[in-house]
Order: sequence, then C-alpha cells, then structure tokens
Amino acid sequence: MTTLPKNTRAVLSSFRSREEAEGAAKKIHSLGIRDVAINEITEGPFEGEEIRNPLSGDIPSLAILTGNTRSTSLNQRIAKAADPVSSGMADGFGIVTGYNWGLTVVAPENLVDRVVHIIKSAGGYT
Repeated sequence: MTTLPKNTRAVLSSFRSREEAEGAAKKIHSLGIRDVAINEITEGPFEGEEIRNPLSGDIPSLAILTGNTRSTSLNQRIAKAADPVSSGMADGFGIVTGYNWGLTVVAPENLVDRVVHIIKSAGGYT
C-alpha cells in the first residue's frame, strides 16, 4: 500500500474534457505542486476481450449479450451489467458519466482549499 507524504492530501476530481483538466493542472502547477496526474476514466481494461455471437447460445450474462464482450473478471462483468448502456436506456453511448477525465493532485494540506477552488473554477467536480 502506498502512503501519502506527511502533511499532504490527495484531491480527486473529474472533468468533461482533457482540455479542462489540463487547464486546471497548469494552474495547480503554478502553485508549485508537481504531483499531478490526468487520466481518462473508463469502464476498465478490456485486454483479452473477445467478441461473442449471441446466436451461439452461450449467453451467461446481460453484459455479454448487450456489451458484445466477454470479460474474465467478475468485477468487470458486474460493472458492465449495471451500466445503463446494457439496458438500452443510455443517452450518449460511450460516455461513462460525462466527466470522463480524472485529475489527481497530491497537495500540501495548506494548499488543498486553493486546489479545490481551481478545480471547481475550471469546471471540475470534486
């Protein structure tokens, strides 16, 4: 398990676009904070996935049928079955929440409020 340096806190946030996240990261860097990461938020890794044909009769789950994929991970299968895309009720296929870009910042405790303000001002959600 990784622990944070003493007197620091992790600030997790999400943005609608990479550009918004990068804009916030640039302002956070101007505070002297260097431990900043931007990552795309997805349903999960899909390495080793294979396309399944529902006509074959091998349909052990909703995720496999509607997601046209077969995951070996129980957690991934549960998450896919719970996804609104699986029910056909999703608006905006391919969008996890609309806030698909994560910004993670490890900030000194005395700068956390400023970091959160920058994130919210840039359109981020914390």
